[in-house]
Amino acid sequence: MNRSFFADDDPEAKLRLTEVEILRQFMEENFSKKIPEKRKKLKMFLDIHAHSGQRDIFIYAPHHADEDWNTKIRNFPAILDKISPYFNFNGCKFGNEKYKKNCARLGVFRDFDLAHSYTIESSCWGYTELETDATL
Repeated sequence: MNRSFFADDDPEAKLRLTEVEILRQFMEENFSKKIPEKRKKLKMFLDIHAHSGQRDIFIYAPHHADEDWNTKIRNFPAILDKISPYFNFNGCKFGNEKYKKNCARLGVFRDFDLAHSYTIESSCWGYTELETDATL
């Protein structure tokens, strides 16, 4: 479901779930780049997932050619790292992998020019205790 969020040119897009279609339509109607007043209302997009192969809570985030944008993008994960013992900034990945180009966070980043577009992952395995590196 997630990797076909913005895949209009994809023949499998017709298999997209109704929830995705409703969310895409809502975002376009309420936060369109074509109407700056509407676009200003969109501050962050946060896609929440569980992860089965990595410990801790971490974020997948986009990468931008402009370093000022990258600083903005990294601010939210840095704040989470400071306030939560369960969040691991070093586990975060910042990139625009080609095979994920149509996932929700990259679609919102690209189509709405939104720096704060993230997928946050919470581990099914547990969390790292910083002092001992043990999994809790």
